[in-house]
Amino acid sequence: MTNMTEQQQRVNKMLERIERHQNTLKLSDKRFVARYQEYIGSTKTWRERLIPRAWDEMSRSLDKWEQNLNRLVAILDGGQEIGDYFEEMPIAQYAQTMYDMLQGQSTDRRVVFLIGPTGIGKSWAMKRLASQNVNEAAYIYTNECWDESMPQIARGLAQVLGASVNKNSGRDTFAHVTSLLRAQPITLLIDDVQKAGVLGLKLIKSLVDDTRAKFMLGVYPQSWNKLIHGSTDAYAEAQQIIGRTIKPVVTHWKDGLRHQDISIYMKAAGVKGDCATIAQHIVQIVQKNGNMRILADAVSLAGMNADEQDIAFDAGLVEAAVRELCPKEAR
Repeated sequence: MTNMTEQQQRVNKMLERIERHQNTLKLSDKRFVARYQEYIGSTKTWRERLIPRAWDEMSRSLDKWEQNLNRLVAILDGGQEIGDYFEEMPIAQYAQTMYDMLQGQSTDRRVVFLIGPTGIGKSWAMKRLASQNVNEAAYIYTNECWDESMPQIARGLAQVLGASVNKNSGRDTFAHVTSLLRAQPITLLIDDVQKAGVLGLKLIKSLVDDTRAKFMLGVYPQSWNKLIHGSTDAYAEAQQIIGRTIKPVVTHWKDGLRHQDISIYMKAAGVKGDCATIAQHIVQIVQKNGNMRILADAVSLAGMNADEQDIAFDAGLVEAAVRELCPKEAR
């Protein structure tokens, strides 16, 4: 795998991730491809072109392969695909601004929160930052197994960062994580941090105190409110992380996508007409039905309807698609 271009190196890294997933699942090529055919093509393509890295055969469509594989890896790493996403989106702009601000911090104010429900683009924004800053940042997805568990939290961090894991001692593993971050104080982009529980926040606070590492934390609004208002001794200790947070803490997306987010998304997707007005019509429906996911589906459906009817790709079609995809009881 020597002398690969930068793009081939990116594709190679994603293929390695996908191969590990197949090995973990212990699925045959036939069953594995059946599950992920949309992203990796046929069984023959997977086995004879992608796995052997047949760059000559892949070269004409390498851009397509990179896009498809990136979408699949995003799903494997814990996120849910939400269709097209645009850097013009305010959440993406905010995440980039706060990431840049973190890099310049010389005090213990080295924590940023991205607060919002599922579907506003927290995961996408953090994954994007990690992919653009491979040597300086790492994306970490928190799962339910981390909840108040030192061994699980420590192991999860260690596996992503490359620290040593002591299977018999979560404390030792966490000490290895701390040592690594002292030597390499990168930015950790931790998604769904609420799943680590109060203990997870306390451990992150200790990493802020003991290292020069920086942290961007994706969290649900309900969990943020509990952190702010929690009155137990455990919460009192966890609340010290707020003192390490860059102020002010932005809660623009606590209810989901705003009408301006929806309007910007539609314009970036090429939708014509009065996107701002239509966004105000559909914002509550979008918030109640998955935010970006339902919006992306509606824009896609509207585009297909415009093509089939040979009419303009207009904002009114997006509103009609949102209402078609969302039953009245879900509005």
